[in-house]
Amino acid sequence: MSADMLLRNCYVLRKDNWEESIELYQRLIERDRIQGIRRYLATRQSTFINNIIVSLPPDIEFKNSQNQVVQLKDIADFKTHQMFLPDEINTICVIDGQHRIFAHYEGIDTLEPEIAKIRKKFHLLVTGLIFPPDMTTLEQRKIESEVFLDINSNAKPVPPDVLLFIETLKDPFSDLGVARQVLSRLNLSDPFENRFQLSAMDEGKIKIASIIKFALRYLVDITDDATKPTLFAYWGTPQDREQLLNDKKDKKSTARLDEYVKFVVKILSQYFSAVRSQFPGDWEDKESRLLSTTPINGLLIALRRSLPLHGVLTLEGYRERLARLTTDFTKAGFPFTSSQYAKYSKLVLQAVFDIDETDGVDGGTEDEGSALAP
Repeated sequence: MSADMLLRNCYVLRKDNWEESIELYQRLIERDRIQGIRRYLATRQSTFINNIIVSLPPDIEFKNSQNQVVQLKDIADFKTHQMFLPDEINTICVIDGQHRIFAHYEGIDTLEPEIAKIRKKFHLLVTGLIFPPDMTTLEQRKIESEVFLDINSNAKPVPPDVLLFIETLKDPFSDLGVARQVLSRLNLSDPFENRFQLSAMDEGKIKIASIIKFALRYLVDITDDATKPTLFAYWGTPQDREQLLNDKKDKKSTARLDEYVKFVVKILSQYFSAVRSQFPGDWEDKESRLLSTTPINGLLIALRRSLPLHGVLTLEGYRERLARLTTDFTKAGFPFTSSQYAKYSKLVLQAVFDIDETDGVDGGTEDEGSALAP
């Protein structure tokens, strides 16, 4: 396809956008990279031999040599067919290759006279994915994100938070997937409204990768393993939990998953509202360590470890217990270094939940799944 046609018709599922969606994964365009590719195009007067990967629109059409329409299920017989695409904006989804496409933009720089000559003339190799008509958007996004991950994990290093984000897309029922959805919902309302860094553009906000990976995933995991207490055991009825476990296996519906996520968000909102009530000054102080990864992870780990003894409490119940907690969250006074989640959780467990954890907590950099395994 010509770069001109792709520019007119394509769109990108950009992660850093104005919509708080968990289904998007592409990174922002890098100006220097675009300019470098643009200079290459202008000087070499050559197209690229590596493929652009896209998803094609559902109203694509194939015709045989007799100009008869051929059904999608019948085009894999190695006969020659013509493919017809709608010439409409926002119909071709770019999975990989956005920089190679957008480097052909119509600009006002000194390179534009040369780029203008090749924008319609040179063609880019495009591999287009066509999905079955009955496939859901969620299933399509999972496949697209897996393709993106396969390509980019073997090329230019993808930032760890993006890799983790892609992992959550691959399976929304996984512990990582549920944790990512919970944080996205928490970011929409009190007490964490607009405080989490869900985008690279959200500077100065709470980073979420370590929270998901080392603490929250273990608290929200959908499991019936009694040796691994999670909030799942306190959600709904036994029938609800059994049905969600079945949904996790067949992945045909996310309706019950959404209800479970709402339940988790409610509990965590109450728990951390109680934390805010105990430390109101630190909660609003940008210099305080309270809203940083180590305290948040320590509090989440302590909450999970408290479940077998205390279960899920009300807002007032958490307020009453957290009133016992005293911590100096100033930069100079907070005694726990980054990643000492387990060590801080031990303090919270003793002060708040009357649980004395003496074994398995070394206060080092272990994650919740190893340092605090039941």
